[in-house]
Amino acid sequence: MLTHPSRARFAAYAWILLVLFFVVQAIAQAASTAPYSFTGQFVSDLGNTACGPWEYFTDGSVVEICSPAHGLVNASFALSGILLAAGTLLAWRSWPARRAVTVAKVLLVVAGTGWVVVSLAPENENLTAHGLGAMMMLAGGSAAMILLGASLRQWWTLAAGVIAAAATVLTLAQAYLGLGLGVMERLAVFPLLLWAIGTGVTRLRR
Repeated sequence: MLTHPSRARFAAYAWILLVLFFVVQAIAQAASTAPYSFTGQFVSDLGNTACGPWEYFTDGSVVEICSPAHGLVNASFALSGILLAAGTLLAWRSWPARRAVTVAKVLLVVAGTGWVVVSLAPENENLTAHGLGAMMMLAGGSAAMILLGASLRQWWTLAAGVIAAAATVLTLAQAYLGLGLGVMERLAVFPLLLWAIGTGVTRLRR
């Protein structure tokens, strides 16, 4: 049986491996046979399993999509969710025993589960399930970081949560502040991943 320090160390490795998400994103963007806009398109477009025009449910705009690496992208979504949830569970007892922290840990597992749902339901195959998974990830992740940051007085964690939450609301409201849909959505998605990677690195240095 793994000791608490050993479990915490494996948790750190799991979270650091979330860097693979960004590697896969770069590969998929380069492999796209339709023009892909980092600033103007959703992350999920790279996991879309079809080639052709795709109408956004947000504003009715149409983009051309063809992502040959969609299988790799969806696998990276699933892996990210598994790594996030597994890291949380492995490090469960290493967190302070506070109610807010416990709620945050549950929300991190919810966020990880959301990533898996997203991977199993590409946007063009089941948009409802895809959207539900995305909201589990976005809302659960941002709320978890806000709770952890406030409870543990980790201001960088709190800042990451606030940025993710604000960007989620702005994305849903289609208020992109001149940044573009793609940038605003990434400001909602990326903070959780970057926070987990940073937390993993920090824990390994202890």
